[in-house]
Amino acid sequence: MLIKIGNSFVGEDAYANYLKIEVDEDILSIVQSFIDRFCEMLSSDVYVVNTSEERDSQFHFHGFYKQLLDIFLIRKNIRSHILIDPYKEEIFFPDVDAKANGLHRRERALYTLLLCCGKDGINFNQPKSTDGLAKYMKRMEKIQARYSTIYSLFGGTADTAPDLSIPEIRRPIFSCLKRSLKNIPSLYNPEDYNLTKNRDGVFSVNIDDNMVFVTELDSAEPIPLTNSKLFKKFKDA
Repeated sequence: MLIKIGNSFVGEDAYANYLKIEVDEDILSIVQSFIDRFCEMLSSDVYVVNTSEERDSQFHFHGFYKQLLDIFLIRKNIRSHILIDPYKEEIFFPDVDAKANGLHRRERALYTLLLCCGKDGINFNQPKSTDGLAKYMKRMEKIQARYSTIYSLFGGTADTAPDLSIPEIRRPIFSCLKRSLKNIPSLYNPEDYNLTKNRDGVFSVNIDDNMVFVTELDSAEPIPLTNSKLFKKFKDA
């Protein structure tokens, strides 16, 4: 890890000076140790903080420096697991003791569907070519079948699941889900838990599989999503 500590000049040539810190997998403890040792060496309670930008008498930190501040100075937010409980019809964030409120099973089923799809996400964009349209219709049938299966696990019936291929039906579901997830308190990087759409129009939730668990009636402990019966039914649909 390189931390810029100043500039120097040799003749007319300017050089940037960096402090080199060797790190391994336990980077957090190394950085914490470095910060503690640095603070012990200070001879005053006055801290001079250099930033890459200052305007309106406010400091603005960027990139890695902002991450350091988030980790070591603003320890309010938590990286939470996600617990899907289809029997209680809840999406729960146990590490911050919060659940997604104001949702119907259609939104909970959509969120679960996106979590099951992982980083591949779902693309609802309809192509213009005839060949592309045929592939799109086949893909949407698969998506709808999987959504209907998850919808039924949340207490509905597969035949009455909203049709995600219709934009007028799909958009209000997306909007309601985004609003609810935006209000989950104390999450670290809360945008990772919400729905994102990339430049290709693919919707996804940027959470690793190992952060998502499912409640099952025959298990005393939550089951990892990819090992759950819910995920198996999703794959088989």
